[in-house]
Amino acid sequence: KRGINLETLRVYSPYLSDIADRGGLAPPLIFAFAAALLLLIPFPLGSIVTAGAGFLFGPYLGTALMSLAVLASGTILYYISRSTFGYLLERHVPAMPRLREVGQENPFTYVLALRLMPALPFFVVSILPSLAGIRIRPYLAGSIVGSAPGLFAVAVVGAGLEAVFSAGGDLSKFELVSEQTILLLTALSILSLAPIVQKKLSRNIRIKN
Repeated sequence: KRGINLETLRVYSPYLSDIADRGGLAPPLIFAFAAALLLLIPFPLGSIVTAGAGFLFGPYLGTALMSLAVLASGTILYYISRSTFGYLLERHVPAMPRLREVGQENPFTYVLALRLMPALPFFVVSILPSLAGIRIRPYLAGSIVGSAPGLFAVAVVGAGLEAVFSAGGDLSKFELVSEQTILLLTALSILSLAPIVQKKLSRNIRIKN
């Protein structure tokens, strides 16, 4: 099977580990730069890249490096979506006015919920806030906070991959993101929407009164 996957990481792990073990700022910064470029590709590479960060640099530094990558690539996609691409979507997608209304009322919460939701692709989550008219500051803040739990969970798994690689065997059935993690992140995403729901209910009550 072609592409970047766990088997790819296992094959190149000795070389990557040797580079990471040399120390200094260059290896982690180069990794963060490469990760940011990979996240710009509209394919589900986030989990394997994050696992690689945990494998090479440990769960804490790995999470920090991936957070930098998320901010960098997310910012690029944010501004791209504000260009002609975003303008065309706004003209032809009927739901755009409603999307803008929700996003502008609760910008940080909106981005936070999107980033926590594991089922949504990174590419899509990076574009929607811009189309919703959310400014860059709440977008970046929501991205940092919302991405951290998922990044850390996968980086922790990545940090333990050395034992998995040493044991050999088929990696095709190995799960980087467990069902429990998916359920937890989904629950956190739903809970983060509580302020939006509360505000809407309060507004409806005031209107009825």
